[in-house]
Amino acid sequence: MIKLTALALLLCSTAALAQSTSTTLKVPAPAASIPASAANTSAGDLSKSKLRRTLDEHLQVRYFSEFLGPSVTKWDDNQVDVSKNGNYVKNSEPIGIFHQFSLRWKVMDDTRVFVEPRFTTHFGSRSDIPSTDDQGNLRTEDFRAGLMSNYWTSDSKEWSTTVRVGNRFPMSRASMNADITAQPEALHITSWQINKDVNVSLWNQIRYYWYEPGVDKERWRLYTGPSVTYTFNDTYSLFVMYEHENQHNAAEGKRAYLHSTNILQDLYAGVNINLNPSLTVYPFIRAAQVSTFDDETLQVGAWIMGSIF
Repeated sequence: MIKLTALALLLCSTAALAQSTSTTLKVPAPAASIPASAANTSAGDLSKSKLRRTLDEHLQVRYFSEFLGPSVTKWDDNQVDVSKNGNYVKNSEPIGIFHQFSLRWKVMDDTRVFVEPRFTTHFGSRSDIPSTDDQGNLRTEDFRAGLMSNYWTSDSKEWSTTVRVGNRFPMSRASMNADITAQPEALHITSWQINKDVNVSLWNQIRYYWYEPGVDKERWRLYTGPSVTYTFNDTYSLFVMYEHENQHNAAEGKRAYLHSTNILQDLYAGVNINLNPSLTVYPFIRAAQVSTFDDETLQVGAWIMGSIF
């Protein structure tokens, strides 16, 4: 199953940068003292300069992708799945890359609105993808939009918090076929910078599924993701993240609303490689189940995180 841990969610939301500017009133200089180069500046050039400053201050464009490959011991063209007993099962999803573009606009200090188009590129055979899903090479996923804020940082800079509230819109064929009309969600991230080398973070996200009238179903998901980062130097850092997700998915009133079952437990371990200030690659090994060790359920993959603007 392809995710955005939050992580997506993860991980892209913690890259938001806040900038501020101040304006000082100045008395115009006499015409004779204005340099000839300034006098020759056209209104169009001034307009372009102002637009550039506005974009630099308010706009961010970020990119995140996740490549999920096969098992380390089964090099076929499908991803890894796990049975209820924790054994390897070939996933119906072929190996591929999930893409997310995050367009963010600053509306106040440390707060931005965001829109995130999301897609998946498939490789290999797509014959196992259910007919109710998109079987094309390029699949449109549910888009997201909302508000994000780095709303608190301690005076010591050791602790920081981020919140994202928004909605997933039913752009994918799977969501439309399931009569899902909206998926409101809220993500909270708490980060503790223990020292210059070690950071501990905790992701918590709740998502509610809203269906068309007449659909006899109630559903929500609760995601938790603690992680540890150890920085070796400006280029390399070790990143380990555990993911856990519980879900309530039943006919309305059939089960207690707070009843849920575990649908995800996995572990990511790899090294962040900062190729340049705008591009980071994170190759990893993903343990698709963590109750017992099984090399068949170990999956290879990689994240790519980039700053486009």
